[in-house]
Amino acid sequence: MKKGIIWLLGIILIIALFMVYTNKYPKPMEKNHKARDKLTLRIAGDNNFPPYEFVDEKGEYKGFNIDIMRAIEETVHIEIELIPMRWTDAVSALERGQIDAIQGMAKIPSREEKYKFTQSTSINSSAIFVKKETDYIRNINDLKGARIAYQMGDINEVKILEIPYAIMIPRHNQVEGLEALLNNEADAFIGNKAVAIYRLNKMKAANKVKVLEEPFGEISYGPVTMPENLEVYNILDEGLRKIKDSGDYDKIYKKWFGDQLSPGRFNLRYYLKEIIIISLVIIIILLGFFLWNKKLQIEVAKRTKELKIANENLKSQQERIYNLAYYDTATGLPNRLYFTEKLENTIESLNENEILAVFYLDLDKFKHINATLGHKIGDKVLKLVGERLRTTIANNTLARASGDAYIILIKDVENEDEALQLAKKIVDDFKQPILVEDYKLYLTVSIGVAIYPEAGIDSISLIKNAEV
Repeated sequence: MKKGIIWLLGIILIIALFMVYTNKYPKPMEKNHKARDKLTLRIAGDNNFPPYEFVDEKGEYKGFNIDIMRAIEETVHIEIELIPMRWTDAVSALERGQIDAIQGMAKIPSREEKYKFTQSTSINSSAIFVKKETDYIRNINDLKGARIAYQMGDINEVKILEIPYAIMIPRHNQVEGLEALLNNEADAFIGNKAVAIYRLNKMKAANKVKVLEEPFGEISYGPVTMPENLEVYNILDEGLRKIKDSGDYDKIYKKWFGDQLSPGRFNLRYYLKEIIIISLVIIIILLGFFLWNKKLQIEVAKRTKELKIANENLKSQQERIYNLAYYDTATGLPNRLYFTEKLENTIESLNENEILAVFYLDLDKFKHINATLGHKIGDKVLKLVGERLRTTIANNTLARASGDAYIILIKDVENEDEALQLAKKIVDDFKQPILVEDYKLYLTVSIGVAIYPEAGIDSISLIKNAEV
């Protein structure tokens, strides 16, 4: 009995020693497993706040803040679980302790009393955006009674509440606020300037919106946690310090905002702000006269160009009016009005004993061509007839009288027989067929001849008698 008890106690002692030994000296696999365990922080951000943070069309969470968190994660050897949310939901989750931090929040006095901010990652500014064609809103004072879109929970919400009779159009994020403006659901949008410009460029709508020169001031922006989360605060703040010292921060900022907003100049511009302002004033004074003179030259050149274009347009318009008044559109020949004035001027310039002849020519049975082959073929025939007549009469004046009729002014004729010989030549020329598309047409013509001054001493009489 006693031996059994001793054996039992011995077994218990051996088991106890084994447990102590294994706890004190873990197995290599377990030791390595413990070494791999890292502190995990749950950090939330806005799901639609580009370029700071946004979920793209592939469902990937991207942006400046995400790259900053990944750099901190690698630098301080922790794990960060990034959670995209609506902005208001992210703030509520932080206050309820469901997350450890928010990766970016604008720093204003009311928030400093409630949250604990790390060092900043950027300097933000807010602006007023309106449609390009909106001319009745020029500054914040013109927003009285206007519909104003904004992001719920944004730092500008309090300022919008102070605008008299303003109609507030809250949206879940700044992108939806911009869309409200573009869709005419709001008269203006107030929000983060960099975010709005980035998004407008992505939407290819930058030409539809203008930014009013009414800034709300510059505000620091960066990670934030609750005051009781000192460990989280210290980790994030230390991580930011390290990535700024290593240059990783500058690379990330340049990736998302470019050289124009280079983060390396954030602190520098505060130190040099007054110097820059003074320098700008001096430059403006020194170059003021030059710029004014240059502007005047440009304005003069612009007005000169406008006058030149106006004169060219006027000249072109006059030519169109002249052509419509004096030329036939179907054949390109002068019309009856042109011919009448030309004939009248020629009669006035004749010397004593000089004569001239007027031929009135029409095509026989031309209506048959229009009836059988169509007006399109008929118009081509009229044009070809005009070209043939122009070749036959040389330097004399040819015009289309009407329909299938032409009138010809023959100058420098010695006598009536010479005029009749030219008329006979024209008739003989029409023994040759006219080729139009796939048709070979044989036409005959009739010509009336009036000789000045026997058949009339003015243009109207000569044309009438030739036609008779």
